[in-house]
Amino acid sequence: MAAITLLCMGKLKERFYMDAAKEYLKRLGGFGAVTLLELPECRLPDNPSRQEILAGLKKEAALVREKLPKGSWL
Repeated sequence: MAAITLLCMGKLKERFYMDAAKEYLKRLGGFGAVTLLELPECRLPDNPSRQEILAGLKKEAALVREKLPKGSWL
């Protein structure tokens, strides 16, 4: 069986989204071991400039690359 790792930026807060994610993970479990990793979002000021947005996206991308299991597919 396959090992499935889901990387998500941010955490789910609304109850209906958490319930939907739980059901989705349960269904994926039939295909292999499922791991869900919720990574922290990069916080931006209220009116971010284009440079601040790009810097935040680069930080989030670096965090995703860091947390990817070795030998994984994207």
